[in-house]
Amino acid sequence: MKNILLIGVILTGMFLAGCENNEILLSEKKLNSELNGTWKIVAPRPSVDFIETWVFGDGATSVSSSKNNSSLNVNGKYSVDAKFSKAYIDLSGYNFNSMLYSGFTATDLNRKWTLVELSDNVLYISATDDRGAIRSIEFVKQ
Repeated sequence: MKNILLIGVILTGMFLAGCENNEILLSEKKLNSELNGTWKIVAPRPSVDFIETWVFGDGATSVSSSKNNSSLNVNGKYSVDAKFSKAYIDLSGYNFNSMLYSGFTATDLNRKWTLVELSDNVLYISATDDRGAIRSIEFVKQ
């Protein structure tokens, strides 16, 4: 009986530690709150002379990508889907013919992205593109 109690205590401790690390029992409301704001892309970084910022808020995104006095501004939508142990950001509504200076097209962006990390200063998302390659974007909070 003591062994069963000990196992129960250990499993409960692991469960609670996982909650603290956003590994389980994720809240869409909390994730949306943490996601809202302005984020600057730091990777991928095909060149050092471009700046790209994303603004998330109320289900809408605004992307400003600029390089050498040239800029592209696009808008889209997002939604957060929190499962028991994973969270996703579904980007949609992007409709532009060119490529952002970070190297993404509208087709690349319009998909469900896995939320790998979301902290006070870092946002890291990853998705598999149509060719089967894993694409990732890393942001820092502005």
